[in-house]
Amino acid sequence: MKLLLENWRKYINEGSERIFGRDKNPSDEEIIAMGGFPTFKLPDPIQFKIGKKGQRIEPSLEKPKEGFDIVVDDGYFILGPGPKKGEYWQTPPHEIHKKYIIDMDKMVAIPRSEDRYAVQMEDPFTWAPTWGKGNTYTNKADDFLVRYGDNDYGGIDYETFLDTYDTSRAPK
Repeated sequence: MKLLLENWRKYINEGSERIFGRDKNPSDEEIIAMGGFPTFKLPDPIQFKIGKKGQRIEPSLEKPKEGFDIVVDDGYFILGPGPKKGEYWQTPPHEIHKKYIIDMDKMVAIPRSEDRYAVQMEDPFTWAPTWGKGNTYTNKADDFLVRYGDNDYGGIDYETFLDTYDTSRAPK
């Protein structure tokens, strides 16, 4: 196990062109070997609306650190605002029910309490969201990388992770 962890840390630090979700895809077991733990998003309702083709949203009302806005596809769910003021993101209609329980009457999505794996990263890291149309996000050291499934990752800043995810199984 120690060898796996040492090799994985070396792999992570092999140059900034490697991106989680694009060409660096650790399994659940590898995330655990990196010091990760099982977690789930707390079931707090999130407002949503249905996007129209060509609509643009900024991931945050603050100046986006990523430097881009998101072009929405027709029929995609636009979720937000999230726990950070003004945070918005889109989810394809064929994936929304995998991650959320949808209440169309109240126009809210409730995160499913299914286990995912997260690891607090020691160094800055880059990831490519499945909904990002080839764009990438960069998170800082101490933020969390959450693995939702194969090639499906998200970087979550430290404070937001502590406010919105179960941390009862995190390493002490």
